[in-house]
Parts: sequence; C-alpha cells; structure tokens
Amino acid sequence: MQVVFPNLDILTLSSLNLNKVWGDNQQSYYKLTNLVVDNCGELKYLFLSSMVGSFINLKRLEISKCSLMVEIIATEEKNNLTDASKEVC
Repeated sequence: MQVVFPNLDILTLSSLNLNKVWGDNQQSYYKLTNLVVDNCGELKYLFLSSMVGSFINLKRLEISKCSLMVEIIATEEKNNLTDASKEVC
C-alpha cells in the first residue's frame, strides 16, 4: 500500500535507515519545491534518472551527512547492474 501526498511541497527526510526513498508513484512529487535529506546513511543515490521529470518544481535540494551516497541521480543502467551484482553475490 502506498501513501500519496499530491499537495506536498516541502519534505524533510532525517535519520532514516533507507536504501531507497521513492516508490513507483512518481505523480505525487510534482508540487515538491523543497527537499532536505539529512543523516540517511544507507542511501547510495537519491533519484533514478527516469524520475527527474517528476521533480519539475524542485527549487531547493539540501543533502547532508549521507555517508554512503555516491551520486544524487543514478542512471537506470547503474541501478540494474547493482541489483544484478547483489543477486550473484
């Protein structure tokens, strides 16, 4: 079950132990203008490249204390390779 916030414009994610933030329902992020991500140590990336269009109104992005984050926008190919290598290991 997914939660949808169609009028969400400000979001702060803090001290979460997540490796993925966004689900499949990308329409609920169109009004988001401010996003703060703080102390989410398990995140390796914030968005997939296919999701960038869902954040067309984003004006402020602040990321801090996310020690495993390698990139903000991951390409789909990198994500698929990462998932495949997890299955092999």
